[in-house]
Amino acid sequence: MVPPVVSAKRRSTYILLGFFLGVFGANNFYAEEEHVGNIKLLGTFSSLFLLFMNHVNGTNYSVIDFLSSRYEISPEMMGIPIPIVSLLSLPYSALPLFFLWGWTLFDLCLVQKDGKGVPFK
Repeated sequence: MVPPVVSAKRRSTYILLGFFLGVFGANNFYAEEEHVGNIKLLGTFSSLFLLFMNHVNGTNYSVIDFLSSRYEISPEMMGIPIPIVSLLSLPYSALPLFFLWGWTLFDLCLVQKDGKGVPFK
């Protein structure tokens, strides 16, 4: 009996999929790491669902809203730079998307083999 031929996946395809569709787990599905891809897909869709529901209900609570109400001062008075204020102005439900994007970047830098242990070419 002849063993099945295992072809190596292309690293460039893995990186492009990860860069453009990584929060959906596309690069993990390409690398045959379905369990990781499913976790990312579930996390992304649940985060997007919460963002949508917060928008519909008008309850976009953000980190900066919490800080402003807690200390009763504006972000400018706190000395927080404008780019940081814009990040902190995102709703709480957007924070998992940043985690997933960081996880994807981490994967893109460190993963050298697909889910079956075959090195990328």
